[in-house]
Amino acid sequence: MTAEEEKKPQERQTQRQKQLEKWQRFFESLAEFDRGQLAKLRQSLANRPARFLTGTLYAAGLENETRVEWQRDVLELVAGLFSLVERPHDEQTEAEAERQKRKQQPLGLLLGELHVAQNRKSGRKLDAPSSIESRFLALLDADAEALPYQLRQALTLLKANDTKPDWARLTNDLMLWQTRLGDGIRREWSDAFYTEAAKQIRAEANTIDTPEPELAPEDPA
Repeated sequence: MTAEEEKKPQERQTQRQKQLEKWQRFFESLAEFDRGQLAKLRQSLANRPARFLTGTLYAAGLENETRVEWQRDVLELVAGLFSLVERPHDEQTEAEAERQKRKQQPLGLLLGELHVAQNRKSGRKLDAPSSIESRFLALLDADAEALPYQLRQALTLLKANDTKPDWARLTNDLMLWQTRLGDGIRREWSDAFYTEAAKQIRAEANTIDTPEPELAPEDPA
């Protein structure tokens, strides 16, 4: 591999990181919306568009990221979902805020965790099919028309379990959903789902297989 070829993955990673930072600024701006603006965003999930986001895009340096209609649709969708899941005006302790921050993981990973948790709660084998897995597969198979509904269903599941996605990463992935890179994004989500599910299953199996330590006999009084 030439030095030039070695640079390309690094350049792509740097470019991706810069893009994620832009999206993060966008969501930081959304978190400053008042309750009325957030309510409008939630309403936009049913009757888009939410064109009042234009100013927020400029403030985050994203005015050039929504020149294509699909990009605008994605941004309006994730903004609406953000307002549905997040409650930035609710008071949180520092510990709660830190716990929520740690939970902000890729969507596939979070749904993989819920898949195993649902089976555990239902008393089924941990690797058995679940309704969450069915929902996830429907999301992976969603085209542009079906994606808003399937994504909303997935995020409603996360919200019910006090979990939220990495919003910047989710947005970046969705921007590529309809491009030649879309299949790669779907594979990443699938890998994250099943890798996390397998990890949870292995961890539980190890716990079951590990014998309880024997207690040392007490010294006679």
